[in-house]
Amino acid sequence: MLTSACGLIFGCAAHGRHGLNITVNGKNVNINAGSNEARDTVQKLFLASKVREVSAETPVGSIEVRAAPAGVDEIHVEATRIITGNDPIESLRTLLPSVAVTAELKDSTLRLSSTEPADFKGRNLQVAVNYVVTVPSRIGVKLNTSSGEIKLEGIHGDIEAESDYGAIHVHDAFGKIKLSGNSGAISVSDSPDSSSISANTKYGDIRLEHVGGALEAETASGAIHIADAVRAVSLKLHSDYGAISVTKAAGRIEATASSGAISIDGSHVSGNLKLHSAYGAVSATGIVATGKDLKVEISADSGAVTYSGDASELNLESNYGEVTGSLADRLPLKSANLHSSSGGVELTLTSTASATVQTVTSSGQVQVPGGIVCTNSNEDGTDKTVMLGSGAAKVKLSSDYGNVALRTQ
Repeated sequence: MLTSACGLIFGCAAHGRHGLNITVNGKNVNINAGSNEARDTVQKLFLASKVREVSAETPVGSIEVRAAPAGVDEIHVEATRIITGNDPIESLRTLLPSVAVTAELKDSTLRLSSTEPADFKGRNLQVAVNYVVTVPSRIGVKLNTSSGEIKLEGIHGDIEAESDYGAIHVHDAFGKIKLSGNSGAISVSDSPDSSSISANTKYGDIRLEHVGGALEAETASGAIHIADAVRAVSLKLHSDYGAISVTKAAGRIEATASSGAISIDGSHVSGNLKLHSAYGAVSATGIVATGKDLKVEISADSGAVTYSGDASELNLESNYGEVTGSLADRLPLKSANLHSSSGGVELTLTSTASATVQTVTSSGQVQVPGGIVCTNSNEDGTDKTVMLGSGAAKVKLSSDYGNVALRTQ
């Protein structure tokens, strides 16, 4: 039964289903064991005036939380209890009331949970409880399921959600958002006024689209995709095995990948842009600085490095790959260092740039624009220093094995 001071509404259904094996907390579980299934639905309505947070937990089952229509200050809970096993359907149906679904208000938190008889596992009976909860948008939520999908829509309070095995999807949310999973995709969409978003999964992709605030995303195996994050204040991203892509973001950006490409495009960056991939190409294009200074550090152990846009300090490096940079003239350049251990190096500056540029290669050719002052050159022309304008910025372009080129436009 669902514990409360008011009456309950029940509905029942039963039918056959195939089994599905999963692992929960290190144990093999068949959430649809046997060929038969019985289910019923428990519904309850609460006044929301004394509730600040709803907490829901189910060992196996999905959780969906939606915002109530404007002006409705009530919480509606719908819990669907499901029992699967080899017993006859009528027998399974009689067991449904023994799965206790409770709702308890404590310290302004409405806590939803469920328990089942201890002998169910010995009888090869599996239980799932699915929640659908409607709350006023102001209320925060804290959700947990060991196996099942979590969906939230229109929630403007703080959100914390965790699913060991199942996807998590959030739409139209405000406040702080913290999402974590062991195996499953995570997505947040149409939440530009969120104060922060933290998304972490071991196995699954992460997508954050039309979001804002401080963004953190990490996956051990999966891609990370950020788009339309123009209200973000910072991005901190990491994937052990998977690509990272960012389109139209804002704020400080830091991204690392152990194995995977990184691309940042069309973003307005403040303060620092720091990117590194151990195995994969790294590129940042169309970057616009939002302050007086922008420090850019991009590196790859194995992969090409490409940058275009604003920078007051520019450091590009690849152990095995081409290094290419192109700077706009919106910021005065203070320093630049472009290096490849094995690959060509090329930097393009504007015709109004002021820099002293050293171009050097151990094995390759050096190319510099004609008609500019060459202040130093060795005999074979593999180490040249040239001056653009007054020579204010200190720039070094170098390659151990590859050509080096300075260009102006």
